[in-house]
Amino acid sequence: MKKLNFNIKFNLKIGIFTFTSLFFLYLLYLSIPSLFDTGRVQKALYKNLNNDFGLNLSLSSDITYRILPQPHFHIKDSKIYHTKSDVSNEIGEAKDLKIFVSQKNFFNKNNIKINKIIFSKVNLFLKRENISFIKNFIKNEFSEKKIFIKNSKLFFNDRDENTVFIYSIKNLDLFKNKKENIQKISTNGELFKVPIKFQWLKNLENNNTMSNFKARKIDISFTNKGNFINGKYEYENNLNISTNNFRTIYKINKDHIDFSSKKSLIKNTPISFKGKIDTSPFSFEVQINAKDIDINY
Repeated sequence: MKKLNFNIKFNLKIGIFTFTSLFFLYLLYLSIPSLFDTGRVQKALYKNLNNDFGLNLSLSSDITYRILPQPHFHIKDSKIYHTKSDVSNEIGEAKDLKIFVSQKNFFNKNNIKINKIIFSKVNLFLKRENISFIKNFIKNEFSEKKIFIKNSKLFFNDRDENTVFIYSIKNLDLFKNKKENIQKISTNGELFKVPIKFQWLKNLENNNTMSNFKARKIDISFTNKGNFINGKYEYENNLNISTNNFRTIYKINKDHIDFSSKKSLIKNTPISFKGKIDTSPFSFEVQINAKDIDINY
């Protein structure tokens, strides 16, 4: 059998020219969205944000397109709305919003696909009647595309618009992990100037949930498990306050909460309790059994 010899001569100048040309064409391709009509982009982004993430945003016309670090639209001064009974109420404002888009087909200006979004400098104003906004949001299935919130504040106000508390958000991310089939919210920030970490998980196969909370300076942490049984949740809460540990099982009913504990500790003293909290009108009844309790402590 004869041997075949291939002699390939590489011309450095041609190689550099080819690479430079391809890179230049790639940059031109990435620059295509900068030629899109602002109004058309604004409309397409609003539609996809609503469909993909369930967000009702009013996007300003102050939209700029940037290639680095990844192709994205930068939007200033957006408004966040909560729609209830076909009435939209403004609940927040985002000074900076970055919408990162897919590079697959920039030639189709009517099909802008979002990869992830990053909110920065958000002020979110919530009241008791807006709690349904959060409940509905976490009840629905998240998008696999991530939502990030950075350097923002959540204000919780009473009916008279007095601020009850402010949560300073350092980082928050929210997404669906398709591989593990879970939904996840993870955040760290400050509440009453106390650094806290919080994580919420939901298993999409059985609807079970788990929450983890930790406050560093005041030595408080808890784990809360929600077990979805026969269409209702039964909860297990493990609360640690310094050397005290409270393990509570509870059920939230329409107008009351039933709770009990058999393995709790107060200053190393075993304690058990059970009771009921009526929510409307508010009242509660608790039965406590313990060998010895220091009431002053």
